[in-house]
Amino acid sequence: MKKSLQEEKASSISLPALWYAPLGLTVIVTTIAFLTPVSPETARRIASGGAAVGVSMSVAPNPYNTVAFQLRQKEVQLEAREKELEQKEQTLGGEVIVSVSRLLWGGAGFLVLLMSLIFHHLYLDKKRFQIQPQIQ
Repeated sequence: MKKSLQEEKASSISLPALWYAPLGLTVIVTTIAFLTPVSPETARRIASGGAAVGVSMSVAPNPYNTVAFQLRQKEVQLEAREKELEQKEQTLGGEVIVSVSRLLWGGAGFLVLLMSLIFHHLYLDKKRFQIQPQIQ
């Protein structure tokens, strides 16, 4: 009643073992196909065969695709204007720094003049009170 181990193995063939033959055959066929020399003319025919097939389509102009085209043109124009503005800003940037520098020096000069006038006024007040004491 009991089957021997060899009989059991012989009667049940595992599934992966069934895949080895087709897999090996596939590897052999692809290796032969890729290693077979091909003449340059045959290679050109194979390469140009794909180029012979082509599809050409066009869409009739309608409000949607013309608006999209106009929008793209506006975007290109705006990008060109932005580049021009950036260049102008870069050239004007140096002039702005010079004018800010002049403004700062002028402001500092004005503050020095103002402080000297205040101190001169305080000095004159002190001198006047020394000469004429306050009347009580």
